[in-house]
Amino acid sequence: MRSIRLSLIFYFLLLLGAALGGVSYFCYQSTDEALAAREISTRQLWEKQFDENKRRLETDYQASKQRAFADFDAKTEGQARALGRQNHLVSEPSRRAVRTGCARHHWERPRQFPVVFVTTECLDQV
Repeated sequence: MRSIRLSLIFYFLLLLGAALGGVSYFCYQSTDEALAAREISTRQLWEKQFDENKRRLETDYQASKQRAFADFDAKTEGQARALGRQNHLVSEPSRRAVRTGCARHHWERPRQFPVVFVTTECLDQV
């Protein structure tokens, strides 16, 4: 026959192991749920920050694009006006008809190049 003391110690250790196993299982489950919730909230925070940064960068890009197009338009218009003034100053004395050296004595007007204005509407299509 076995000793009661040995049986009590064995059952006590078995009960203690079961209790510790149950507690560790519940701790593991609660920790797993907390980590999953933290991961979800972190992912949502990252997505929110990404969307905010994306929106901010898109508005900054559009603003800088509009500034660049406006600068380009202003420079091009300034160059065209300068070229027009230059052409006007150079061709003003020669606006009179010039006699050519042909036998028929044709009168012709000197050639002038047209001023071309480029706008940003054309650049958007490229």
